[in-house]
Amino acid sequence: MLFADNASRIAEHDRLNRLTVLGSDIDSASLRTAATGRYAEPAFVEMPPDARARWFGPGPGGEADPRLRALVRFEKRDLLHQPPPAGPHHLIVCRNVLIYFERDAQDLLFRRFHQALAPGGFLVLGKVESIIGELRTLFEPVDTRERIYRRRP
Repeated sequence: MLFADNASRIAEHDRLNRLTVLGSDIDSASLRTAATGRYAEPAFVEMPPDARARWFGPGPGGEADPRLRALVRFEKRDLLHQPPPAGPHHLIVCRNVLIYFERDAQDLLFRRFHQALAPGGFLVLGKVESIIGELRTLFEPVDTRERIYRRRP
């Protein structure tokens, strides 16, 4: 939504043709649900009403606009046992996933994220996740409160 809104604001709609969003999970049922593009009402609590009206159908819950759905593909992926999708990527959002892994696995994933990101690419973590230890040298904090980091070269 943010990319589409920005492309519209700067009148460069062709930028969306270069955008691909990959949603991944290890759980097939979660992926099937996500692929429907329908969201329960609680998902909209923090969304500005004008954005909801612009990008989602009316009524309780809402279905994502087909233009958004066309930008997203879903894939079953095991972060620990599969390499990241071919990159380089400019943004990786991994919110509230790493907290379920032991430290060694977290370190492995941070190294993989670093390799998968383009130089200067962004990594966004969940509110209770952070990069600790020597791996902090791989990423530059952009917004520590929001857990946004930039890949160092």
